[in-house]
Amino acid sequence: MSALLEVRGLRAGYEGIPVVVGLDLTVDAGEIVALLGSNGAGKTTTLRAISGMVSAMSGVVVFDRAVVSDDAPERIARRGLVHVPEGRGLFPNLSVGETLRLAGALAGVSKGALNERLAAVHETFPILAGRSGQTVGTLSGGEQQMLALARGLVMRPKLLMIDEMSQGLAPSVVDDLFEIVARFPAVGTSVLLVEQFVHRALALSSRA
Repeated sequence: MSALLEVRGLRAGYEGIPVVVGLDLTVDAGEIVALLGSNGAGKTTTLRAISGMVSAMSGVVVFDRAVVSDDAPERIARRGLVHVPEGRGLFPNLSVGETLRLAGALAGVSKGALNERLAAVHETFPILAGRSGQTVGTLSGGEQQMLALARGLVMRPKLLMIDEMSQGLAPSVVDDLFEIVARFPAVGTSVLLVEQFVHRALALSSRA
């Protein structure tokens, strides 16, 4: 049985300077896999290259049995490989509801299906249900991270790549987020996790 994600010989960087050289990794369906390393080791670059945000210099990325190495980021996301970037990548002037609906529109989700997906997201993150009209920039850091995860889940990903989920958050909020992410494989979403809290990441993941 083939892996859900297979990366072979990945070489990627910026302006011709490699940051990641010869990296191999796999994620199987139903797994949470942690990608660990010191600051500057290339973890974020790896996720950016897999999701198409950075062009790989060489190597192959195979997702759900299709080679996606040269695909545009939006095409990769529509295949079911969704990236929650470091810093969350939210638009502060949009409302919570607008953020989620925009994600659905970019994923090509019909209006009827989107309402169903929003209901599922609100079940996972109940606090967001009451914040639909609130501007993203006025949310707490923890609520913004929940929204970033919720935006990814609206796209019904087969694999969610999460970069530094706990950055800048209180320990109690981090605990809540880890509990939520632990349930993702049960609803059909595997996870590739980059995380600064190594012990938490190891406790959560199948492999590292």
